[in-house]
Amino acid sequence: MTTISVLIPGWKRPESLARCLDALERQSRLPDQVVLSVRADDTPTREMIAARKSPFPLDIATPERPGLLAALNAGFDRAEGDLIAATDDDTEAHPDWLERIVTRFDADPRLGGLGGRDRMPTEGGEGWEEPNDLPVGRVLWFGRVVGNHNFGSGEIREVDILKGANMSFRRSALGSKRIDTALRGCGAEHHTEIELCLALKAAGWKIAYDPAVMVDHHEEVRYDARRGPEMSLEEQHNAVHNRAYGLVKHLPLHRAIPGFAYGTLVGTRDNPGVAVTIKSILEGIPARKALSRLRVTLSAHLSALRTLRRGE
Repeated sequence: MTTISVLIPGWKRPESLARCLDALERQSRLPDQVVLSVRADDTPTREMIAARKSPFPLDIATPERPGLLAALNAGFDRAEGDLIAATDDDTEAHPDWLERIVTRFDADPRLGGLGGRDRMPTEGGEGWEEPNDLPVGRVLWFGRVVGNHNFGSGEIREVDILKGANMSFRRSALGSKRIDTALRGCGAEHHTEIELCLALKAAGWKIAYDPAVMVDHHEEVRYDARRGPEMSLEEQHNAVHNRAYGLVKHLPLHRAIPGFAYGTLVGTRDNPGVAVTIKSILEGIPARKALSRLRVTLSAHLSALRTLRRGE
């Protein structure tokens, strides 16, 4: 019988984590183990865990340093199941979440990683975002990385990248592989999934996305990570560095080069390249602010190349 461990990194959100654990107790297929990766100084979360009675083992992994990367790696080390399903502490898994995960892995021995939809509330706070047919979890041919995991619909399909709120792995596929500690950040490091998933694909494993493998994601404020206009220049640098590093390290050259070029010449709203910067200035964003973001994007790409050279 295939065994499955659930890995949940937690940081000072005991009420959310308790809700997440409640959802695991409602699973049609209970986990064989739940690994809670919690820092030693997170007293409220540890007290909640100690007071809880669960129908499955609760094991605590203690990361050696702060950050999501260290929490995930510590949890992977502690997990004992044939499969490891990772989710965030602010999610509620649908009752058939684990059952569907085990079924998919049992049906395909080539499957190394599986993700699903993390259904998120609309901006108005009512209802849930509707699925659509946008590409999910792909590095497109011209180099753009797309997520859209919370919007996915349709059948199971092969992808490049999963999302941390809803991703599972075959433990034998992971082996001794862990998320590269060369990634940068000071909390919820950005783009850890890019590095891990592309590494598994490069090793020959299949990564897939099944929208029916679903969790509800009550996305809460992160203590040490922001997105969009509120992102600091340092955090933007770390995010761009991690994305570029993961692409260049694991993709074949004919795919890595477009990814690198797209990030510098075009970019995105959060991590603007040359084209997005020009568009922002034309739309009225102060030139000094827009150009400072562009300088960060360009320097972070060069930094990713230096990190790669140091690791070779």
